[in-house]
Amino acid sequence: MLIGDTLRQLRKAKGIKQPDMAEMLGVSHTTYSRIENNQAALDANLLPKIAKEFELPVEALFQENGKIVLHNPIQHNAGTGIMVQNGLTQQERQQYERVIASQQETISVQKAQIELLQAEVERLRS
Repeated sequence: MLIGDTLRQLRKAKGIKQPDMAEMLGVSHTTYSRIENNQAALDANLLPKIAKEFELPVEALFQENGKIVLHNPIQHNAGTGIMVQNGLTQQERQQYERVIASQQETISVQKAQIELLQAEVERLRS
């Protein structure tokens, strides 16, 4: 099951409307709707908020039948409790690529901020 499908299932089970869920997460209703429909990547930074809202650990968002399921072209790890489904759809691949690109951009910005702060610390020490 894709993350969007999981979110829809959890949201409906708790009786939360899409606009309310979008507001809780700080995203537009359109963005949230696209995430639920697996048409937009879910920002990994939202996972803790989602898990908290549904009173679940983050990893539970990726579980099926008590096993963590990742959509990745790797084989099943026997005895680990982790099942990895073979093959990604093009849509899933694009979704993961968008999440990765977003996270890489965040990392770049944070690295630049660290450099600026380090320079400021050095300036203040002088």
